[in-house]
Amino acid sequence: MAILTLTTDYGDKDYYVGALKGALLASNPSLNIADISHQIPPFDIVHAAYVVKNAYSFYPKDTLHFVGVNNQNPEEEDFILARLGDHWILAPDNGLVSLISSDGIGEVFRYLKKNHQWSSFHESIGWMVAKFFSSPPPGEYSEAVSSMNNAIALTAIGGENDIRGAIVHIDNYGNLVSNIHRDLFQEVCQQRAFEILLKPHLTVNAVLNSLAGVPVGDTFALFNAAGFLTFGVCMGDGSTLHGISKGSTLQIKFRP
Repeated sequence: MAILTLTTDYGDKDYYVGALKGALLASNPSLNIADISHQIPPFDIVHAAYVVKNAYSFYPKDTLHFVGVNNQNPEEEDFILARLGDHWILAPDNGLVSLISSDGIGEVFRYLKKNHQWSSFHESIGWMVAKFFSSPPPGEYSEAVSSMNNAIALTAIGGENDIRGAIVHIDNYGNLVSNIHRDLFQEVCQQRAFEILLKPHLTVNAVLNSLAGVPVGDTFALFNAAGFLTFGVCMGDGSTLHGISKGSTLQIKFRP
């Protein structure tokens, strides 16, 4: 079964997604298409990587995941196929793939498109997807490459008595997702008391297991399903209410 997921910054107000799906089905009528998201902020490869990284593994093995974000001219720019475990990522070579996984990428192939002409970028993507499902790479449509463009991701830093991190994602509910993973937190915490400084005069002193029993309007901290420390306001928009945006820094101080 040929399964393709779509993650783009195309939005849903225009014809772009509909035209893309039409071109994909014209190239492969038996294709099974699943939408991950078309609401990625324009050109935001960090946001796209976060979404795909936390969704792709739920699909069956050998699924192809197309990530169309910050691709200005698909007919001419380089696109790559990258193996990620039992899955494949198809994306422009703009650093996005490196943000999805910094150490889990296997084989990488670059599409060969010099002798092809398309009437639209939708058709060029349809061609790339059809070629992938018609025969495994490299085939006659791609070549193996030893490197790809890399982007630098914000990384949380743990010390003896503190962790410094940043807000890297704001979800649909206004929750603030940091780059501090549960593993790093537990490694540094060692069951010590702590204080999380989100901004001056805004601190959190506990990480919850769930939102059960949290009063409406209270600020909370918990690890989300992906394992990252997340902050929010119960039944409210934490980003707006606290004036915290993506890129804001935070610090966790642990009792010596």
